[in-house]
Amino acid sequence: MSIYQILMPKLGESVVEGTISKILVSEGDEIQEDDLLVEITTAKVDSEIPSPVAGVVTKIYCDEDELLSAGTLLMDIRLEGEEDDEGSAADKETNTAIEDNTTISDDANEKQFLSPLVKKMMKDHGLSKEDLRSVKGSGVGGRIRKEDLLAYLETTSNTQTTTAPVEAPKVAAPKKEVSTPVSNSVTDSTALDGNVIEMGNTRKIIAQRMVDSLSTSAHVTTVVQADVTPLVEWRKRMNPGIKEKHQVSVSYLSIFVEIVSKALRSYPKLNSSIVGDKVVLKDEVNVGFAAATEDDDLFVPVVKNSDQLNTVGISKQVNKLIDKVRSKNLGIDEMTGGTFTLTNFGSFKGLFGTPIINQPEVAILALGNIEKVPAVIETEYGDVIGIRHKMYLSLSHDHRIIDGMLAGKFLQEIVKEIESFNPNVI
Repeated sequence: MSIYQILMPKLGESVVEGTISKILVSEGDEIQEDDLLVEITTAKVDSEIPSPVAGVVTKIYCDEDELLSAGTLLMDIRLEGEEDDEGSAADKETNTAIEDNTTISDDANEKQFLSPLVKKMMKDHGLSKEDLRSVKGSGVGGRIRKEDLLAYLETTSNTQTTTAPVEAPKVAAPKKEVSTPVSNSVTDSTALDGNVIEMGNTRKIIAQRMVDSLSTSAHVTTVVQADVTPLVEWRKRMNPGIKEKHQVSVSYLSIFVEIVSKALRSYPKLNSSIVGDKVVLKDEVNVGFAAATEDDDLFVPVVKNSDQLNTVGISKQVNKLIDKVRSKNLGIDEMTGGTFTLTNFGSFKGLFGTPIINQPEVAILALGNIEKVPAVIETEYGDVIGIRHKMYLSLSHDHRIIDGMLAGKFLQEIVKEIESFNPNVI
């Protein structure tokens, strides 16, 4: 018999491992081409892996919640039409695995992604695209899966008779217990008193990454205050013309991506990583920024070669990436390759904070809230009190290679650029 082997795919340039968050088939299941096999969670994104062939699942080698490297064997599929015999290994044809994440085909007249199995079930049960508006998808990005359609059919069958029998969901075979990535040191029997909420797979990975970062880098945070009045006034003065000419709004985040990108060229050690006892100075400046979804999942999209873009170019990239985060359509390549990260505490009026470094980077800059405050202003006639826009900048850096002096110089370079910000973009 011919066996098609499904291997753990490499889901991006720097994504070499992932967690099996859900196994969608059982041993003995008959599957069609494009049926979903597993859901995989990585530090970057969730993915669904479809089958490239039709056949029968003969062996599943992975477990749910198991962290696996790219290339690991996940399952065997006996190709459609092959007899199940006791043929030797020499009689088996081993196929290559899925090389990359495959996108489920999109119906030209429907915005939702539907697998061939879901489309077939719709046809069998006489469901229209309009009916799908009542189906809540549980797959990645709200995608409708077989189980969602079955649940919808079961609900509607209470009020009307369907024209075809409803297939019962297949129950996955029992899996052996595996440990979750994040350990819980609380052992008191009363620890779970109250409303218990399970961590999602993305949140589990975020939690583990944060703990790993603290145990890897020697975190030190330096805080400075900047007078951002020139920047605020420039944005207020220039944004209307930029919107009219370039159809893009320049946010404060975009401006800080630009300022930081230029400063990193002057201070390359802030744009590096540590490998063993070696410091790797990155050739590219790729600034990422923390962005959260409405359900509190955190992602870090990256503006590639940000030091080579002007204010308008960076603004277009930032706005596009934020839209993709909110719609959960961010690609893996758009979250890899970062060399420095920004996080915005000011979004919720935070003055400053001590952010955790995004590994394998060596520094992260937190942006505080911009506030109007009374300040001493030096003039040729003496000091006066005036109203200025000010903010705090918090730089967490890896003390293994970045000392206080270097961190201070880097921050002063950023403050200097902020207080004299006046680029020519029109």
